[in-house]
Order: sequence, then C-alpha cells, then structure tokens
Amino acid sequence: MNSQDGFISVGRVAEFDDSHGNPIVVNGRELALFFHHDQWSAIDAICPHRGGPLSAGWCEQGTVACPLHGWRFDLLTGQCLEREDKKVAVHTVRLVGENIQVRLNIQPIQ
Repeated sequence: MNSQDGFISVGRVAEFDDSHGNPIVVNGRELALFFHHDQWSAIDAICPHRGGPLSAGWCEQGTVACPLHGWRFDLLTGQCLEREDKKVAVHTVRLVGENIQVRLNIQPIQ
C-alpha cells in the first residue's frame, strides 16, 4: 500500500524475524530489513563488492557484514567500514501501529 508521503507498507512486525535480516522488495528494489537498537532499518540488499545478499549477513553492533567477503555496513548511514569509498543506500522506516512502512531514499550506488 502506497501513502501520499511516499511510505509503503511492507508487512506487520510479527511477519519479520527481528534476530536477523529480512529480504523485502519495495517498488522493485531489493532491500534488507533489520531490527537493531530497538528500531527497524532498511538498506539496499546487494553488497557493492561482489553482489552478496546483505539480508543473509550477520548483524551486530549496528552493522551488517556481507556473507560473501565480510564487508561491514553501518545500518544507519550505509557506509562501508572496510572501504570508505563504498556505501549502500539507507531507506527510512517507520512503524504505524504494527505495520512496518518504508520510504525509498534513492542515492547513487557506489
């Protein structure tokens, strides 16, 4: 469901696992949805290094590590901790009742 402010409902909280990444698609864009620091966050799902699925990566201390080669990305900024010239787009997430909504923030992919 689209809203006038650009947020799109992706599902209810109970539909997602808050212990690891969740792959979702919003308007044809693959994202990875995570729960960390008591909040939900969404980043582009594809690692810019070798195309690894970030939703399958391990998440700790506010970062997710690509399961292919271990590059870590900050879930709030999208910045790669191994390569400062690389990052993934971070998208805005909000809760409306028990519904998770995402608004795409389109940034150039590096």
